[in-house]
Amino acid sequence: MGETVWAMARVPPLALDPVDALRRVFVSAGTRVDEETLIPLRWGERPDVSACVAAAAGDRAARRNGLRICPEVQAVVASGPATLCLLPSKGTLMTTTSDWARPHYAPDGGDALVAFWVFGDLKSGLAISAQRHRARGVPPGVEILRLARRTEDGDSAFAAFTDGDASVVGRALDEDPELARVVRGSDAVLRILGTVPDPENLGYLRDTIGIVQAMLEAGAVGVADQAFHWWSAETWGKDVFAPDRPLAGTFVNILGSEEESGDLWLHTRGMRLFGRPDLSVRGVTEVLHEPAVAIVVRFMNMQMLGGVIPDGQAVRVAGIPDGWVCAHTGDLEDPDFNNVHVEIGPSRRSPSVRGWEGPADR
Repeated sequence: MGETVWAMARVPPLALDPVDALRRVFVSAGTRVDEETLIPLRWGERPDVSACVAAAAGDRAARRNGLRICPEVQAVVASGPATLCLLPSKGTLMTTTSDWARPHYAPDGGDALVAFWVFGDLKSGLAISAQRHRARGVPPGVEILRLARRTEDGDSAFAAFTDGDASVVGRALDEDPELARVVRGSDAVLRILGTVPDPENLGYLRDTIGIVQAMLEAGAVGVADQAFHWWSAETWGKDVFAPDRPLAGTFVNILGSEEESGDLWLHTRGMRLFGRPDLSVRGVTEVLHEPAVAIVVRFMNMQMLGGVIPDGQAVRVAGIPDGWVCAHTGDLEDPDFNNVHVEIGPSRRSPSVRGWEGPADR
C-alpha cells in the first residue's frame, strides 16, 4: 500500500449524503472501501459538507463523478495504490483545488494583506456555506469588524472611501453613480482585514471571495479593495465570485501617470494582496508602451502564482532594449503603492532612456 496523505475533496451538490457520494466515486474506481471508516461521516449535516480523504480513488474517477481532488491527493494517486480512509471534518483541513495553487511559489516572498470593505448592513444573518460560497471560514490572521456610521471609526472609513473630493477611491466610486448612491446611503461597513503569512496557495483569497459573496447575498450593496476597485453586488458576483479562479487583473490596478517629461509612469497597486511587491516602470515612451505593459502583466501573473523576482533580474522582452533590470525598493508606507515595489528599467551601465534614471541610481 502507498503512503497515506490527508487532504480534502469537496462533495458536489448531489441528492446523496456525503458518504454515498464518496462511496460512488471510490467504488467506480475499483478502490476497496472500508465501511467502518465511512460510518463516522454520518453526523447529519447537509450534503454540501466536505469529507476528509486520505488517499484517492483516482483523478479520472473523481472528475467523472463531480469531485475535485486536490494536488496532494493527485500526487498519491500518481505514486501508486494507497490506503483509503475517510474521517468526518467540518472543513478545517480542506486544501485548495489546483486552480488556487501557487505553482511558482518560493518561500519568504512576503505576507499577504487581505483588505476589503463591504458597505451596507446585512438584512439577514451571515450564513457562509462551504458548498455554495466555496469558503472554509475566515482565514487565520484575518478579522471582520462592523463599523457603524455616526461612530468615530465608521465615519472615518466612510470619509476615506466615499469622499470624491478628498480621496482617489472616492473619485473611483463616482464613476458608477448608482453604486455611489447606495454606498453613500448605507449605515455601516464591514471591514475584512488581516495578514496571511507567506501563503503557499491562494486558498485564503478564495475563502475571502466567498465570504464577501455571502455578505452581498445577505444585503450588503458594494465592495472596495486596497487597489481602488469598486464592485456592486452584481459585478462582484459576475466578475469575481463566478469565475472561481484567481485572476491578478481582478485585484491589481495598472495605473498610468504622466511625468514632467511627458512620458508615462506605469505602476501597479494591489499586489500586496498576494504578498508580493508592486511594479513600477518609469519613462515609458510611446514606443516602449506596449512592451512595458507586457512586462508588468507578466510579472503580475508570475508573482500571483507565487514567484519571486530576484533583485537585479534581467528583463528580456521583445521591444525592450538590452540592459533593463529589476530592483527592489520602497517600503510599506509608500503612499503610491501602500507596499514595497520593484523598479523596472535600464541599469546604470545600460544606454540611457529618456525620463529614466535607472534602478541603480534611485
